[in-house]
Order: sequence, then structure tokens, then C-alpha cells
Amino acid sequence: MDQPVRTYSSGMKARLGFAINANIKPEILIVDEALSVGDKVFRLKCNAKINEIVESGVTFLFVTHSTSVAKDFCKRGIVMKQGKMILDDTCEKAADFYEKMVAEEIEKKEKDKEREGKGETFQ
Repeated sequence: MDQPVRTYSSGMKARLGFAINANIKPEILIVDEALSVGDKVFRLKCNAKINEIVESGVTFLFVTHSTSVAKDFCKRGIVMKQGKMILDDTCEKAADFYEKMVAEEIEKKEKDKEREGKGETFQ
């Protein structure tokens, strides 16, 4: 704490930000991928604190690409694409939908690369 924040690593900044926001008794706690940084002990402490916050009735909005982590915390899942909501369902169904959507996009990109390599044109 005696060092300027500009000298902190990204993990240290995430820890500080999470600690401040999780302990101010928020009405809504928004976490954006912050749980993906830090070591295992930090992530376990975050998980315990989030569970405590959620149990106290605080609204928890978790923004992530990690469906497994989302399933640990969330009951409801919203999938967005290009700024638009495309699915609002249970977290399990939203995670499955998102994983399928990502797999399809990867497959499409691979097919497009193959076509480019063969000199085919496509739109």
C-alpha cells in the first residue's frame, strides 16, 4: 500500500479493486473478468467473498467468457454479440449456447481460411 498504484502489477490492481468494491456494501457488484487474474488462493478468496455478497442479497453482474466460472456463481445467463442480447436464459443454457456459438464461429473461420488457401472467392 506504500507504493504508487502505477507501480502495481495487473494482479495487484485487480486485488485492490476487488477488495475495495467488495467491501463497500454495494447494491450491485459488477465484476468484469477480474477473477481470471491472480493465484489460486486469491481466486478462492474472491469466490468466497462473492458467495457471501450474493447470499446477502446484493445483485451480482459477472461479465466473462469463462462459462465454467459463470456456472459457479450465476443462475441466469445473458449472451451478447456485437452489443446486442441474443439469449437470456438459465446460466447452464446460456453457457451451452455460447460455447456452441463460439465453436461454430471458429469452424467458419477455419473454412474461410481453407477457401482462401485454395484461391476460392467467397462473400
